[in-house]
Amino acid sequence: MQVRRPVFLLALGSWLLCLAVSHPAGGITLPLFCILLVLFPMRWWVILLCFVPLLLPVSSVTGEIDTDFSIVDQGIIKPNKIIQSEEGSWQYFGTLREGEYSGIISVEPFSQKNSRWFFNQAAASRGLQGEAKVRGERFHKEISPTLRQRLLRVFYDRMEGMGEQQGMAFSLLFGLREGLERELEKGIKELGMLHLFVLSGLHLGIYYRSILSGGKALLFPRALTELIAFCVLIFFCYLTNWHVSALRTLFLAFVRSAGFYFKRKPDKTESLSVVCLLLLWINPAWAGSLSFILGTLAYGALRLSKKRKFFWMMLALLPLQWLLIGKFSVLYLFANLLLSALSAPILGLLFVAFVFPPFQSLLRYLLAGLTRGLHVIRDISWLRLEVPTPVPLTLICIYLLWFVWLLLREKKGWWERWRTRGIWLLVCGVIISSMTLAMDRRLKRGVTFFDVGQGDASLIMTPNGRSVLIDTGRDESLLRELKTMGIQKVDMLILSHLDDDHSALAQVVPARDVYVPMGVSMGHPLKRGDRLQLDGVEILVLHPSRITNNSNEDSLVLLVSCYGRQVLYTGDIGAATFGTLDVGWIDVLKFPHHGAAGSLHAGALERMQPYVTILSVGRNHYGHPSPAVLEALESRGLRYHNTWESGHFFFNETGFRSY
Repeated sequence: MQVRRPVFLLALGSWLLCLAVSHPAGGITLPLFCILLVLFPMRWWVILLCFVPLLLPVSSVTGEIDTDFSIVDQGIIKPNKIIQSEEGSWQYFGTLREGEYSGIISVEPFSQKNSRWFFNQAAASRGLQGEAKVRGERFHKEISPTLRQRLLRVFYDRMEGMGEQQGMAFSLLFGLREGLERELEKGIKELGMLHLFVLSGLHLGIYYRSILSGGKALLFPRALTELIAFCVLIFFCYLTNWHVSALRTLFLAFVRSAGFYFKRKPDKTESLSVVCLLLLWINPAWAGSLSFILGTLAYGALRLSKKRKFFWMMLALLPLQWLLIGKFSVLYLFANLLLSALSAPILGLLFVAFVFPPFQSLLRYLLAGLTRGLHVIRDISWLRLEVPTPVPLTLICIYLLWFVWLLLREKKGWWERWRTRGIWLLVCGVIISSMTLAMDRRLKRGVTFFDVGQGDASLIMTPNGRSVLIDTGRDESLLRELKTMGIQKVDMLILSHLDDDHSALAQVVPARDVYVPMGVSMGHPLKRGDRLQLDGVEILVLHPSRITNNSNEDSLVLLVSCYGRQVLYTGDIGAATFGTLDVGWIDVLKFPHHGAAGSLHAGALERMQPYVTILSVGRNHYGHPSPAVLEALESRGLRYHNTWESGHFFFNETGFRSY
């Protein structure tokens, strides 16, 4: 029986092979391999062997290296530093400026056991082998900016007439998300519109089609028009450092152009499959990149569906949106549809304003209104459904059904036999997805430090599903997090002290019991020596023993034992109090006062040697976390997690992860 689209099967098999090698749970893809083995003519499998040399593990350096190295900042607006040396390249989050150095680099590979796997894969696709820290550095000389950096800086500065909307205009026009402020980026991501503000097939497709239409209107020869269009696409590839989305658009345009000149209409599925196959051959790490997966799904749904294209695209992206956002709204879908339809005229206006800067003062009001509209839509709660964030197994089950459906269509006899039984396939999918959702709730039982901006909030879920919330912060995203985790009322709410960044939501978080420091006229007061216990979680109060009328120094200090680990919560205490704590080695330290220099005590760090230190910070003007604190942690080789940069932090008896 002949296969209708062999390149599609080859591309799917190649993607699964790359994913199976790079992902720790890649063995789950085995059922699809079995189906492919039945469908695929054996002679085609030989081509898959071309991937084997590419997927062999590359020897990477770990530990400490004493070498010459360079620190390069690839960012234009926000820092995006990497360390380059003869031994490799690594992500760098330190404070050293660009330049050539010599010194000791401490290298750690990217973790493969947390939900930031997609982001780590994106970094790996740029040739980075992990994260690095530096100590004992010696500065030699500065590094001149690259041509790409100089161009992007010129382009960004040219948009200064946009005022506060300069970053947003830059992101829309050039597809570089670093122009977006963090809060706006979070809101756009929640609305599912980030593809409109980062480089995607939508951006480059609009530019490509606009050039072709313009050339046709000016009666240019098609060959000349396409040459100009390809030059623009290649230029964008260069500006974005050869981003996978830019390359995909370039290759697809080339396939369509080749079909025109050879007078053959290429099959859309096979065209997309050829491009994906080529991209995976160029860089197998792209198999786990969100840009590759989301872009391919969106383009495939738009191009392959004959009717209701937008519906099928949203349906294809819905499971991943579920994973990344955790909420849906009919208004979000309409706003997404409307803004997608307006993308071409908005980009056209931005291009005119870029060429003729006097128009920028007018256009910035349009972008200000757009920003305000996005915030209003995000804040509307009706017609919005919040659901628990699924584990990757749920998505694998959903997309497994999608791929099985596509594979069954490849052989006519099978498709005729199974088409009438599709309802049973759907029922099986619902049952499997429900089972994985139940597993999801159980897998989230552990300790979570939330990213709530400049504030503290941490949740302990016991093995039996009971909950202890330590501080609330002031960001209402905490309420959504609790709801999506299935918590209607926390069993214990413990407030380290009553500063707004620790207790602003205390009145709106439903709680059975509330605990506060001694001297506070609400809830149950706690003092040194008190103990609390809930479902195997033991909480020992280490401070305060007396009242000093300083709310920060009177903060509760809690030593929590749970899931075989010890966690120290320190509130906002200062260095003097921190140094007097009678605590030895611990697993997790919530650093006091958001990483303030006034809370740093070197002796306490030496004594405790925490495996992970949590810096719970947000946008602030206090200088948190202090460079002195970061230097103290890095010089001792202590790992830290900055919630502002890396999001939530979670652990239980199985390990640590951030998301």
